[in-house]
Amino acid sequence: MIPELTEIKAGVGALIINPDGKFLSVMENHSRFDNQKIKGMLSFPIDTVESGETHEEAMQRLLMGEEVGGIEVTETSLTEMILNRTQLNPGIWLYTYLLHSKNDLLRPGNAKDVSEISWQNLRSPLDTIDYTISLSNMDSLPESLDRSVRDAINKVLEKQRRAINFGNLLWRPGIKETIQDYFNYLKSPTGYIPRVNEQVSGRTPIEIFDFLEEYKEEEFNH
Repeated sequence: MIPELTEIKAGVGALIINPDGKFLSVMENHSRFDNQKIKGMLSFPIDTVESGETHEEAMQRLLMGEEVGGIEVTETSLTEMILNRTQLNPGIWLYTYLLHSKNDLLRPGNAKDVSEISWQNLRSPLDTIDYTISLSNMDSLPESLDRSVRDAINKVLEKQRRAINFGNLLWRPGIKETIQDYFNYLKSPTGYIPRVNEQVSGRTPIEIFDFLEEYKEEEFNH
């Protein structure tokens, strides 16, 4: 059993706010349990801190990479303002930093990990709810979800034969907490203390990822 505050792996996230008060979002192209991401989910830009790399270096790589098309920010230090530290899974921690873009221009990226870069209303993640799904209301799933995810959800439902809370599905776990922490920061920027979120809401059941692994094996074998 891993102690809750042990750090096995860290990632950095960029909550980038444009002059209109919207934040930069991307769509995930892959599913991965340890990071609690599902193909088709929306998120702000996130990347893993590599071995021997500082958070500043990881943020530079994230912003200059294909994921966000080299967006320009006003900050000279990319890790000056940390909003929170969020545990996505036991020992897997995301450090989210607040940044501001110089404009709202977006250059289309050519990344393998994410797609559909856009500016989103800050209220959007907070206004979404967890999806409780049964076989009779599969059509209520977010349209952005990949077919493999829909198939995995269907298999879980067929096995359990009851309605199941599959988490948020639209927004990656940890996003809601970060947006709420940003609103708390706005209330008192000078007195803000970065939050430590030991748990996240809207987590996706592990059974989904188990079936996604089976799906990948089936696709490979065909």
